[in-house]
Amino acid sequence: VIRRLAFNDDREDGRLCACSLLSARISEINEELTPMEREELVQYNLDRLESSDYQSHKDAIGFFGMLGDSSKIQIIHDNLTHERASIRSAAVKAIGLLEDIGSLQMLIEMLKSDKNQHVRAKIIQALGMLGSPQSVNPLIEVLKENVKVIRRNAVRSLGILGGAEAIAPLSEVAEQDKH
Repeated sequence: VIRRLAFNDDREDGRLCACSLLSARISEINEELTPMEREELVQYNLDRLESSDYQSHKDAIGFFGMLGDSSKIQIIHDNLTHERASIRSAAVKAIGLLEDIGSLQMLIEMLKSDKNQHVRAKIIQALGMLGSPQSVNPLIEVLKENVKVIRRNAVRSLGILGGAEAIAPLSEVAEQDKH
């Protein structure tokens, strides 16, 4: 029913609402869509990026991450410097979902420079998802910070990445957190 509304309804508001619902579930339904339906959803979300409604903008970035197609990675990269932290976070999450290793250096630099702890927490998660050993040292560095979400995410990401050099810093964190 939702697909019929999204792609065949004569009423624009009905189509837009249905496209929004389908976009939120793209990772579940992507295989079921025809190429034309998929392209229509891509266009719908490209249009949402131009919206002054930040939630629509953020949801569109999320769509491109869940789509599983890195052909729109430049759009995601363009949003890494957005003024709103929620949009930067959505772009970082999208990179992690896409496992776009080409974004690794950008994320490491962003981890050093972004002042928002929620964005930085997402960066740390994404670094773990990317799975690169190059992430280990920057993650060890953030273990020294006294922000719970930052440290927790760094511990998780280092656990995913492994690496002998992470053992001693992780042991220190475990000891500190006991006290």
